[in-house]
Amino acid sequence: REIVWKAPVGDLLFVGPSTVRELNRRCIYTVEDAVKLGRERLVQIFGKNGERLYIYAMGMDTAPVMNIEEALPIKSIGNSTTPPKDLKNFEDAKILLYILSESVAKRLRSHSLLCTGVQLHIRTSGLITLERQKKLKFPTNISENICKEGLELLKMYDSYPLRSIGIRAIDLIPDSSPRQTTMFIDEVKEGKKESLELTVDKIRDKYGKESIVRSVILSDSILSQSNKPRSEPPAFYTH
Repeated sequence: REIVWKAPVGDLLFVGPSTVRELNRRCIYTVEDAVKLGRERLVQIFGKNGERLYIYAMGMDTAPVMNIEEALPIKSIGNSTTPPKDLKNFEDAKILLYILSESVAKRLRSHSLLCTGVQLHIRTSGLITLERQKKLKFPTNISENICKEGLELLKMYDSYPLRSIGIRAIDLIPDSSPRQTTMFIDEVKEGKKESLELTVDKIRDKYGKESIVRSVILSDSILSQSNKPRSEPPAFYTH
């Protein structure tokens, strides 16, 4: 109390400039002032954020302590892009989905994960955002399979032109998890696909991302620029 309570209320976690202004307007300038205002009054003013503000002011954070080396499980892996030009038709979108699916699949493999669902995200030129998702019949970390499911979802739309597109692998499981076999999947063929993509990963890691490219990606010289390496890959993970 001798140290923290004398500090400006803005030093508390998640207390931004707008919250500070609201507190200052009520003559709340220090952490101690916030404590004296009380939990109930803070909740009346700021709702759930008021509850959190009071807990932090009192040093009562109840979040579980984690080992510094402990990592949260990844719940999904996705990639999205805003291409150099609007996607005017299905074939344009197909090029981008192959590029994005390859990135997503490689990250799945690097984390030893499989996805059991795929989610498609699009934004129209009118900035309308739409999302669809589906469960897979068989877990996968193969780009061709992920892209195929994304294309099936894309067929549900007729909202061209598109300004951006993204695909996400969801409902992830470890690749060591037992898998339910099915007569509708050729597991030998799937194994060959995975071996092929692992080989492609090695080639790209050694010689660069553009050393081996799908022909469909080269069918449009402008959209294929989205496959150029970037300093920060446009990927997203959720935990």
